[in-house]
Amino acid sequence: MIKKLKSRFCCCMCNCAQWYWYWVEYRQVFKVHRSKPEPKLSDLPLPEILSSDIAELNINVRTYNVLARADVHTVGRLIQMTPDEILSLPHSGERVLEKVVESLQECKLKLREEIDNN
Repeated sequence: MIKKLKSRFCCCMCNCAQWYWYWVEYRQVFKVHRSKPEPKLSDLPLPEILSSDIAELNINVRTYNVLARADVHTVGRLIQMTPDEILSLPHSGERVLEKVVESLQECKLKLREEIDNN
């Protein structure tokens, strides 16, 4: 099934070329490609966005870990937080807050704002 062909990757049939041909044959045999792209999180209806996991947001690993340690696992729970609450989380800072705000803006959402009782 796997073709023993010389490739342009190196002068002999070493691992770099071998793995490439495994991948080519796998794609041809099993037709590994998506017919429809998966919808973006921002294209989903609002109830599905709110119940989705924060891992589906465009956030980095550090931001995800900060939120997960604070028991924030859904987008709905995240938008109930204020910026001050996010900054008060352990190991959180301005970059974490910026990344959360950016990722929520992509979904047309925002954090809860504090209301002054004056």
